[in-house]
Amino acid sequence: MATDGRQSVAITRFPFVGLMSGLHDALKPGGMVFAKYPAYPWAIAFQDPTHVNIMTEETMAAYFCGTSPWAHIYGFSGRFELIDQGWVESHHVVLLSKPVG
Repeated sequence: MATDGRQSVAITRFPFVGLMSGLHDALKPGGMVFAKYPAYPWAIAFQDPTHVNIMTEETMAAYFCGTSPWAHIYGFSGRFELIDQGWVESHHVVLLSKPVG
C-alpha cells in the first residue's frame, strides 16, 4: 500500500501489460516482436507456477492489437499490428509489428 499522508491507496500492477508497454516503447515504428509462449488448451500453459497469465491464441490480438486494444483498460497505451500467428507444438507463436505513423 502506498500512502498520501491521509489514506492508504492500493496500487495494482499488471506485469505482463507492463512488459508489452516496454516492448512497444522500445521499438521504432515498423519494429517487430516475435513471441512464443505455452497456451491453452495445452496443459503446459497451467503447469509452471510462474505463469500468472493464461494465454490463448486470441490473447495477443485482442489485448494488444487493433484500433482499441483491450489492454488499454490496464494502462497499455500502445498498439501493435498482428502480422502472423500459429502453433508450434504446445506453444502459440505471434509476430507483431509497431505501426508506422
